[in-house]
Amino acid sequence: MLVILADTTSAAWGELAHLKELVAFSLSLMEFPSELDFIGALTHLQDLSISGTGTLSDCSFLNTLTELTSIILPDTPIQNWVDRIANPAKVEYLCCRATDRDDLAPLGNMPKLRYLQVFGSEAVDLTPLADYDLEVWLADGMEAHGVDRLGPGVRLNGPGSKVPTRG
Repeated sequence: MLVILADTTSAAWGELAHLKELVAFSLSLMEFPSELDFIGALTHLQDLSISGTGTLSDCSFLNTLTELTSIILPDTPIQNWVDRIANPAKVEYLCCRATDRDDLAPLGNMPKLRYLQVFGSEAVDLTPLADYDLEVWLADGMEAHGVDRLGPGVRLNGPGSKVPTRG
């Protein structure tokens, strides 16, 4: 695993593209650079974590990462990247930011998803997860809708899970 903690953008990001056999990559930045396209060359990645201040606007690098099983993008709204995941059928762990405008229906393409961690301060509709067998962790301040429609396989957890119980 390669972990990089940085407070400035680096002119050498492109050099990381030479680490072709890397399977786990974690990048924590104070501010996102304009491009992170070098990540797309790391085609053996199974675990990817990118966090930082602001919003990551270009997630096209996800289009080439066919081996990902864990995706952690807690600071970037899910609508910016969920449809760019190259092989959603492999994803088991997902950490994202969600807003009331985000549709979780694309998670239906993730049959192996077992853990979903959601950050944000707005309401999120959990209805698309109704038939899943997974744990959903909700951050403090999250408001969950559709809880009454969730099946028995969905387990709510985290400080934001203090929602009305199922009928």
